[in-house]
Amino acid sequence: MKNIVLVALGLVMACNSSQKAVPEKPVVSQPSVGPLSFAKTITIADLEEHLYEYASDKYEGRETGKPGQKMASEYLRKEYISMGVPAAKKDGDYYQNVPLEAKKMPVGTISLNGKEYALGENVLSFSSAEGSFDKFVYAGYGIDDENYNDYKDLDVNGKLVLVKFGEPKNKDGTYKVSGTNKSSSWSNISDAYGKRSKAVMDNGGIGMLFVDAANFNRYKSYFNKMKKRTSSSLSVKANNEGFINV
Repeated sequence: MKNIVLVALGLVMACNSSQKAVPEKPVVSQPSVGPLSFAKTITIADLEEHLYEYASDKYEGRETGKPGQKMASEYLRKEYISMGVPAAKKDGDYYQNVPLEAKKMPVGTISLNGKEYALGENVLSFSSAEGSFDKFVYAGYGIDDENYNDYKDLDVNGKLVLVKFGEPKNKDGTYKVSGTNKSSSWSNISDAYGKRSKAVMDNGGIGMLFVDAANFNRYKSYFNKMKKRTSSSLSVKANNEGFINV
């Protein structure tokens, strides 16, 4: 038994002695970069310098589209450059053009068959238009959907399109668009106007006359509220110049 143990030990020693020592690779620890490391660079003095500058009268309130806003954005651009912060755009430009338009509620009247209607009373319009129009077409609910389409076999190109709120039902009481007892987004007041307006444009109409007696007072309240505002409201310019919404 002793001989066997000695032989085994000899084999182990022989194996160990034949192995070459391989130096271990040094472990390089990566620096931890997180919000805290950046937060430590913020000082009261830096905050005061930038905030007092940015909020000063020099930038005239920084109202969008005004000279003060352009000066303020240029101030930020120069600060980014001085800190080595690159532009997000590949061409190196720190700016991105966003087309905006200033809107106010239109003022005027609409004349139908010799009778005038003042905007804000029985008729509402959220976009201005001037001219005489004599081409009209009625498009029912004004729905353009794969399950139901009011524009099928209807020529609305170059015409004002009259549509109404709501959506049709089948004889069993289900809605034709959804195929269920639940109405679709065409009956949602927040979507109904915009979806119909887009459908008219997509089918070649030059404007929409929208009849919604059930929600008229709600639209009217919003119209008169916006009409009282002294300043214009800014919004991204829509690609529907010349289109009429009434």
